[in-house]
Amino acid sequence: MYAVRFLHDASQFAPVDPNILDRARQRLFRQQKANGSWVEHHWYASSPVEDAILTSYIAHILAETQPSDPKGKSADVEKSAIRRALDNVAGATNNSTDPYLLASYGLAEISVGQPKRADGVLAKLRSAAETDRGGSYWEMLTNTPF
Repeated sequence: MYAVRFLHDASQFAPVDPNILDRARQRLFRQQKANGSWVEHHWYASSPVEDAILTSYIAHILAETQPSDPKGKSADVEKSAIRRALDNVAGATNNSTDPYLLASYGLAEISVGQPKRADGVLAKLRSAAETDRGGSYWEMLTNTPF
């Protein structure tokens, strides 16, 4: 996931072979589970919230980094896979107050052109914000993918 984001961002400043970026994107799609999620491999017990955070983050990266041929035959399959991922994460946001999950999901929905689907999580984020010295912050409830 980091390679896809890096190559995409670097392509704004230096030549990047679009085939390499496409192959990196395809590798992520191949790792996606049938239910739309990507699962983080932990040495400890699995965490549905952390898996939802990872899924929304990867969906966001894939939505932001379009394939080299956006009208190609795989474009619709990719859009469907991203939508499946976000539908999977939407269920996790219903019962969660984790700010990283809510923000990651909201950004992903905005990236796929569905800002209305992010309205609920943005409202949750606004209500959960703590203020201090003129700034806002959120209490972290889980580890991030970073």
